[in-house]
Amino acid sequence: MYIITPTGGRPNQLALLDTYLKRQTNQDFKWIVLDDYPQKTKKPDRCDIYINAEWTWDGKNTQSKSMLRLLEEIGTEKVLICEDDDWYSRNHVEIFSNLLEKYDVVGQKSTIYYNVKNQSYRNFYKTNHSCMCQTGLKGDAVKHLIKVCSENHTNLDVVFWKTWSGSKYLDESMTAIGIKGLAGRGGIGIGHTMQGEPDKNGKQLKALIGNDTKYYL
Repeated sequence: MYIITPTGGRPNQLALLDTYLKRQTNQDFKWIVLDDYPQKTKKPDRCDIYINAEWTWDGKNTQSKSMLRLLEEIGTEKVLICEDDDWYSRNHVEIFSNLLEKYDVVGQKSTIYYNVKNQSYRNFYKTNHSCMCQTGLKGDAVKHLIKVCSENHTNLDVVFWKTWSGSKYLDESMTAIGIKGLAGRGGIGIGHTMQGEPDKNGKQLKALIGNDTKYYL
């Protein structure tokens, strides 16, 4: 199994993802990172393959381009997408690996975005797609994601899930939290500029991620 992460200009966030992946209950994976920022980030300890992109980020959305390059490395084996600025529980990889034994595409219905800049959060419940940071795939679904990326769609998660006609499953578990508003290169999702439910004392974040709250507040 592979985990792929496009990154750039977020050294602190990538270091946290390294921490989360090193403590996964299932360590049977290779982690591939692609960096397209002018100033390269140090290769994380758990990372197996660190790719310096052939291009340099110029302020535009390079998600599709980065995903295409990462997908070149994996063939059609199981792959999870772990984004550099999100939090992952210890059993994230284990749960997705098990689900991918049954389905070609798996995701999670529940998502919470937490913006650390304004200390607010929003709950999302999806019945027809999953966020990229909560998506795993294998087989022909990998080829389909390559096709979607090559067409340079901006909403990759929505388009990918909507147009994939093979086996897919949305689970009720939630093993990732979208952390937004951190320092470094800006993100492309709505969570980075959102105004949600206030959490000025950090109580809600602590309920979600426990002692890892210390990394953010």
